[in-house]
Amino acid sequence: MSQGKTASAARSNVGSAASCEDLREAEAVLAEQEVRLLDRLASPTATAEERTTWKGELINGREFMENLDRALEELRCPGR
Repeated sequence: MSQGKTASAARSNVGSAASCEDLREAEAVLAEQEVRLLDRLASPTATAEERTTWKGELINGREFMENLDRALEELRCPGR
């Protein structure tokens, strides 16, 4: 393999590693958000309107988490 191709592959791997790291950070943030939303939903003082809002946020977060999982798989991130 030529030096140009080797350098290009190395940059690609670095970019993929950075992307994997970014996706994992987003995954961690969403997991923390999910815990907070579940705690709020368990609150006996929450109004019906609040519960509806939080359930919607929980569903959206889970859908986004599924998209993150797919992206991690596509990038072949370690740990997948």
